[in-house]
Amino acid sequence: MRLSPVLKVLTIAVVALSSPSMTHAADPNCECRTSFPQSLLDSDLYDEEANCLYYADGATRYCYNISYGLNECSAYDESLDPYCSGLFPPGFCEQSFCFVDISCTSDSYASTYFPGHGLYYSYETCGSYNSFATWIGDDLPHSMTDLIALVEGYALSAKQALEANLQDVRYLLRAGNAEDCILQSACEECSSCEGNECWDQDIDTKRTNVVFNPSLEATTPENATKELACMANYIASTYRRTAAKEYNDEGRIAYQYFGSQDTGAMVQWPALEFCSNDFDARQRPWYASAASGPKDIVIVIDVSGSMYGSRIELARSAAKAVLRTLTWVDNANIVIFDHAYKDRYAASLRPATESEIALMATWIDENVVASGGTDFEEALGVAATMLAESSACSKAILFMTDGEDGTGFDESSLEEVSSDTVIFSYAIGTGATIEPLQTMACATGGIFYPVESEANLPSVMASYYQYFVQLADPCAVSWTRYTDAMTGVELFGGCTAIFDTLANETVLQGVNCVDLNLIVEPGMLQTCNNNAYDTFVDIIKSQAARCGDLASVGGCALSKLRQQVGSSSVCSADSAFSSCGNTNIAYNASSCPAPNPNRFNDIILEGCDADYNSCGAFSSTSTLAPTSSLTDDIAAAMSSIAYIVMGVGIFVVGVSVACVCLCLKAMKKRNRVSLPPSAMAGPPLVQNGYQAAAGHAPGTGAPASAGPSVIVPGAAMPVVAVPVAELAVNEETFDAK
Repeated sequence: MRLSPVLKVLTIAVVALSSPSMTHAADPNCECRTSFPQSLLDSDLYDEEANCLYYADGATRYCYNISYGLNECSAYDESLDPYCSGLFPPGFCEQSFCFVDISCTSDSYASTYFPGHGLYYSYETCGSYNSFATWIGDDLPHSMTDLIALVEGYALSAKQALEANLQDVRYLLRAGNAEDCILQSACEECSSCEGNECWDQDIDTKRTNVVFNPSLEATTPENATKELACMANYIASTYRRTAAKEYNDEGRIAYQYFGSQDTGAMVQWPALEFCSNDFDARQRPWYASAASGPKDIVIVIDVSGSMYGSRIELARSAAKAVLRTLTWVDNANIVIFDHAYKDRYAASLRPATESEIALMATWIDENVVASGGTDFEEALGVAATMLAESSACSKAILFMTDGEDGTGFDESSLEEVSSDTVIFSYAIGTGATIEPLQTMACATGGIFYPVESEANLPSVMASYYQYFVQLADPCAVSWTRYTDAMTGVELFGGCTAIFDTLANETVLQGVNCVDLNLIVEPGMLQTCNNNAYDTFVDIIKSQAARCGDLASVGGCALSKLRQQVGSSSVCSADSAFSSCGNTNIAYNASSCPAPNPNRFNDIILEGCDADYNSCGAFSSTSTLAPTSSLTDDIAAAMSSIAYIVMGVGIFVVGVSVACVCLCLKAMKKRNRVSLPPSAMAGPPLVQNGYQAAAGHAPGTGAPASAGPSVIVPGAAMPVVAVPVAELAVNEETFDAK
């Protein structure tokens, strides 16, 4: 990125003027370059007199030694700013690489540090390989601690880079120097993408692009779109370097991704084509896992006659948007009311599993229909009773209505709502009555939100993240388990919340995630000894459900949140906080403490199958059902058929000796018949309960009401789809990304 001459002088940072040690030769078939391309030598990035090769990162330029990446293999990035000098340097920082010619036979990537000059780098030619593959191949003991630390290190280093780059991006935007920030949209043709049978679509593992809902993009301010484009450029460098080091199998489904709080867009690696008017990163479970933490919520919806028409449609959309933000450690329920309490989804809170959320969404479509009068109090009492039985970290009622209460609602109507439950109230539609909704939000430490139209619904429904993120550890890595909507593959994401670290209040900028699958397919971990996989799942779920130090937001922090929504959301009690200080939980957080490694003690990775085939596993295995259940049933059915035939043979014996002989001969031949190979090849195929739109991208997929189904391949009988829920094989389901 070009900077003005004055800006260059002010922002140069000299960080490395000597070459790193521990060098060695590259693969003879892919030797290191001995000089840079002429175009780079002629540019203002190369200064032989100062012994500097400049890397421009936002408004800052870093001086690297002019031999950086040349002549021989070395860990050139070790300890270098901006990515490798923090407490959590990415794994690639300590790995050897060098710049190579484009004709190199080893895997190589176009340089994101010095783009546009035909410069490529390779880790493979220097003998640097995927971390897990290296561990399997050496004789040293490795544990789940090493693997988790690796993923969390990537996630935390990306977090620190994003938070630092945010300030640089805004500096560039103010200075008018962001002309190079071009949004690479996933709606555009990906000419560099190539077909991949395992992914079932075209991908480019050496690029990133941005999934941006066209309807959201049309209403996003230009400066926010430009900021997104610049942030996407910067995170692309980290994603591509990480992939170059770790992604050694294009049959392994894995993603790196950043969801933007302001826009709902998602920067994704690898690049792939996907365009949808329904996609919103803020409404995906992986986003919620880092942005909101564990919670129990009850959605209360007004279905009175005054909600008829566009208002009831808006309420349905709002409620389903909330469902899409629930995670694998949340619980939820739905209550509807008109002139009195009318109905509820379930008698008590339900775990927010993928199948349960799909059923809730269907229930909303079938039951949220406008009719009758309006009475808030009884419905609030039902919701409050449900939450009173909960021991969750955070408890909330999301109350949706047009505000027209016919019974004279006042603060005394909230007596049944416990002190640890907050109410987020939503005035649905234009012209809604807001006074009672302001009352219930102010009295319970919640926030009132006006929802005037479908256009502002996504941003409004994502706003409650700004409340819950105040309760989180700003340095935490939140793990989430989900099913890829496209392939049905099980994915584990290590996710971190991204903040504006220089603001005077806590401002969530987005969520960044790195999938464990980038390094190893979880199915391969199931081949390891010591029950490592199951123990790992139990631990990360327990960690995800852990409560923070605070159960609710109050004082200055809450007052600022209400002010951000608008003047109608400000409560009378907020006047006491007119001169608040800094309430940013992530203020100037340049580093985070290391996560406690003792979480994964004694989970030794040994006996793992080094020949595990990721792509082959996708087509023949499932984590939702054991291998033997249905194939054994088929075998049993075939055995029954054999017995029937044998009975017929015995009957024929009584008629004629000759017929007996013939029948026995036929029986012998019949008993040699085997099941078709496809029926015996492995466990049943699973069709995910989330059906993604054409083009499938991470974070996509709309709930299908029927739920997941199991299809028996190659069976010698009519194929029958059986809902997974009826098999009672594994009650836990995963959130689709």
